[in-house]
Amino acid sequence: MHWSVADERRDEARSAETSRRTEGAGEAVGVEMPAAVATVMQVLRERFPHLDVVHKEDEWVEARVAPDELPTVARFLRDDARLQFNFLSSIAAVDYVEKGFEVVYHLLSLPEGRRKLILKVTPAGDRDNPEVPTVTDIWPTANWHEREAWDLMGIRFTGHPDLRRILLREDWVGHPLRKDYQDRRPVRERQFKEDWIGRSG
Repeated sequence: MHWSVADERRDEARSAETSRRTEGAGEAVGVEMPAAVATVMQVLRERFPHLDVVHKEDEWVEARVAPDELPTVARFLRDDARLQFNFLSSIAAVDYVEKGFEVVYHLLSLPEGRRKLILKVTPAGDRDNPEVPTVTDIWPTANWHEREAWDLMGIRFTGHPDLRRILLREDWVGHPLRKDYQDRRPVRERQFKEDWIGRSG
């Protein structure tokens, strides 16, 4: 899963709107906090008091995690009986160009149903070699998501058991969803169905 420019602008607009309505530790002003949200925020702040944890809209909780701390936080989220975030539904890679890359994880607690969490991680390394630890050993669904993020955005997930392209050929040069990507292949002549009508096989 990857965000387009329109998705990015919409997300930034939502974040700005949320920021205007938040204060203190990040809870939305005038919005009643559901019990599921309160539980997630309390448990996370008790176990990882240094994390930036906020209540977003639609009962989502968002937390920013350093890449070297991701495996520890992820395993806690899955294994803690109060949280039970046992399903990773998607991984999105975002290219903010000057601000660098961001990897976004959407987590659900299937036993509890209403518990939803977003993890945001800024990769280590520079633009040529952004790195984030794999979470395939914690959530197996991360396997193909991480391969897609590597294939199209060039995010290297260290420790991944089989980090290779999943959509493009292995000999493809570059990562085409990066905003600075340039397709250097020769321009192909555009063809239409009408050009082939009547041609012999």
